[in-house]
Amino acid sequence: MATMKDVAAKAGVSVFTVSSVINDSKRIRPETRDRVLAAIAALDYVPNSAARSLRTRRSDTVGILFPLFASNASRAFFGSVAEGVYDVLRRHGFHMILSNADSAAVEEQKELDNLIRKDIDGLIYAPVSCGRVTLARAAFPIVIVDRDLPGSACDKVFNNNLDSSFAAVQFLIDKGHRRIAYIGRRSGYSNHHERFLGYRKALERNGIAFDADLVKSAASPEAGGIALGYSACKALIAAKATAAFCNESYGTIGVLKYAHERGIRIPDRLAVITYDDFEWSEIVDPPLTAVRQPAYEMGVRAAEVLMERIANPDVPTRKHKVASQLVVRGST
Repeated sequence: MATMKDVAAKAGVSVFTVSSVINDSKRIRPETRDRVLAAIAALDYVPNSAARSLRTRRSDTVGILFPLFASNASRAFFGSVAEGVYDVLRRHGFHMILSNADSAAVEEQKELDNLIRKDIDGLIYAPVSCGRVTLARAAFPIVIVDRDLPGSACDKVFNNNLDSSFAAVQFLIDKGHRRIAYIGRRSGYSNHHERFLGYRKALERNGIAFDADLVKSAASPEAGGIALGYSACKALIAAKATAAFCNESYGTIGVLKYAHERGIRIPDRLAVITYDDFEWSEIVDPPLTAVRQPAYEMGVRAAEVLMERIANPDVPTRKHKVASQLVVRGST
């Protein structure tokens, strides 16, 4: 196994210079850096990360805490976010530890505490238990993604939930719909609350009275999904709704299931827009109009923000918004 001394001899430099290149010192000339990196590659040298950590006081490891197992929709969405995070961390020479956040606050806190004990350099975190956890013991920078954690002084990366929901409902209004339903969570998580506010804002902007009978919501952040969409569609057809805005994909599946069983034609009898654009949105009949969340881009931005924060810990924290896109298909 090659040593640092072997690399130094092959590159014609000192051991100190090899160490400086490995630790990304800015004092090394580009041509010297290239020579050392070529020697490292030729000898297949692997730096001792533990020793490097002692010198730099960094582990070059980032923790990721996402609700990966909450539902199939969560797995798909946060899997794409994690992929974006991974690609950025890899470019910066960082590794990641991926953990699952449970909907129970006690279990979520355990996972947070476990990551804190891992001596990580930072954390990218999607809160699950609605602010019932504490980050006080964390001595590293944190970037919160997708949904807010009240009272947390962290960098944050969110989708523009309110604006994208407003645009989706406005699109239905422009198509002539007035009896527009809202299906899904409207509280608990900040992102779902903002989607509901976007729905309300579009109605108010167009002089359409809010009708509580056209809102079908889950009783808690953990509830909802296919069963809610199915029962909501049944009630909304009776209430003479002509369009439905579903704030998550699995509620949309429930709507489609009921419509298929009852022979309800989409969009002739009921136009449908779903929040989240998964692969199956294009292959159902008719293909679904959807708000496409930039999950991968959110992961990229969150990781970039964390890298900037690790390099410059004293700059003020910021809230970053990533834009969504309304993809129009046959369901409207």
